[in-house]
Amino acid sequence: MALKSTLTFRKIEMVEAVAKTGSVSAAAERLGLSQPALTLGLQSIEKQLSVTLFTRTPRGLEPTPFAEPFLAHIETIRAAMQATKQELRAGKTVPPRRLVVQTGPRSAELWVKPAIEALSDEGHNIVIEIISMFDSVYENLINGGVDLVIAPAGAIPRHDALVFKPFAAVRNRIVCRAGHPLTLINRPSFADLRAYPLCGDVVPPRYLNGFDGKLGQFATLDPESGQFFAALRESDLEKVYAKLKASHAVGLLPKELFKDLPAEYGLVLLNDSECRLPDLPVAIGYHKSRADDPDIARFVEHLRSAELNHAYFFVDYET
Repeated sequence: MALKSTLTFRKIEMVEAVAKTGSVSAAAERLGLSQPALTLGLQSIEKQLSVTLFTRTPRGLEPTPFAEPFLAHIETIRAAMQATKQELRAGKTVPPRRLVVQTGPRSAELWVKPAIEALSDEGHNIVIEIISMFDSVYENLINGGVDLVIAPAGAIPRHDALVFKPFAAVRNRIVCRAGHPLTLINRPSFADLRAYPLCGDVVPPRYLNGFDGKLGQFATLDPESGQFFAALRESDLEKVYAKLKASHAVGLLPKELFKDLPAEYGLVLLNDSECRLPDLPVAIGYHKSRADDPDIARFVEHLRSAELNHAYFFVDYET
């Protein structure tokens, strides 16, 4: 069975940590990960290889024979990576290549950062620069200011020089602070929602159908670009969380990112059964002149691996 590049060194470390501690929670703490992230990593290996890595016993989780190759070879891999780092410090390698990726802050957390980590684990000499906002994205693609874009499908005008490929589907949930007036309504509607400003960035047009053209305080239309923007424009997620905590504003967040929010933010998922947002298709875009660029192809491969690791968050929708 051939291993794909989704089997990163970080995931092998996850297998090792669980084998040594006998516990997902202890392994996650040891690696500085959340328990859901570590569980996802193990599940992705098992799904890819069609194996079971651990069995649960009274003493905790014990490795199956399928986990043994990971444990047998990790020290060899670790030594090779250390030797690579020493060569880098000695200046024996060529300068790193650079890719500029423009995307929204949620996509950066969901896919771009895990893809960067996977590239780093494999020792690729590529530096990824993230532009976490949607301003001037079309012009940047046309003019070569960015190498790759991850954006809502249809949000960027089509052009003969650009390539767009389907990537993922995200189901954003409505987030607000605990004690927000909307939490006092059992099943708030779009009419209730438009009384409060959205804190975020670009609002895809497909999200606005439920408002019947009456956006109220929720979002605004930019007459120059024709795009809809959140009433409180903010592209930094940490600042979004802070504004949600301190005001009546609402935000949009995939359930996965919400689960990883520290309790100190005091944010909750709204019961959005009556104002449920549709799935948001997301596309990857780049200039046709870069269609055969191996660095772009390699990075897109890792993006798709990250999306597969998180896919169940987009189909398991709870009200």
